[in-house]
Amino acid sequence: MVEQFDPYAELGIDRDADDSAIKKAYRKRAKETHPDAGGDNAAFRRVELAYAVLSDKARRGRYDQTGVMQDDEPDVLRRAALQIIEGHLCGFLNQYVGTGYNPHYDPRVRSKESGDLLDWIADKIEREIAEARASINQGEKAIAFFRDMAARFVTKRGQDNFMRRNMEMQIRHNEQKLAMVHEGIPPRECALELLNDFTFRWEEPESDVASRSQFTMQLQIVMRTT
Repeated sequence: MVEQFDPYAELGIDRDADDSAIKKAYRKRAKETHPDAGGDNAAFRRVELAYAVLSDKARRGRYDQTGVMQDDEPDVLRRAALQIIEGHLCGFLNQYVGTGYNPHYDPRVRSKESGDLLDWIADKIEREIAEARASINQGEKAIAFFRDMAARFVTKRGQDNFMRRNMEMQIRHNEQKLAMVHEGIPPRECALELLNDFTFRWEEPESDVASRSQFTMQLQIVMRTT
């Protein structure tokens, strides 16, 4: 149970904050705590978790009623992170098996380009996070655009403003998509932390081993003739 975690305090907002205030506070805190901007990764994850809770009406309602996070909140995050790692790991291993054990895809060999298997998985997850953040940026622009469009439709005789209502539907649609993208980031951040607890005993590529052996033989020949 994470009793000390207060999503409202993490974002610096009041408990009656509306969706717009929550998003504004999240963007501000995310910029302040993001590791790429000199922030702390743990603090950034707390901000991500706070937004994931407060942007979900059901999870926010549970927190508002009990004053604590769900008992299984950390386990849910960890399980989601493990599923992400498992998906990439199995995908890579099955690729090797599916190619008839092509040496180019051998997971036991460290690649000069992509490193070992753990490096490859981490790189995939980091790229997914980067793509999610880019998607969030585009989604926020789309929402701002549809809000501007909604404000521009005015009826002449006070009849039903179905044009504005259509724009508001687009806003809600994009907000739902944005919430789903946001929820996918904390598990991936957690997955990267879990990967840091592992090392992988990789093998050298055969070409490197062969070249080193050839160099050693040449060196021995030179030493014998001198």
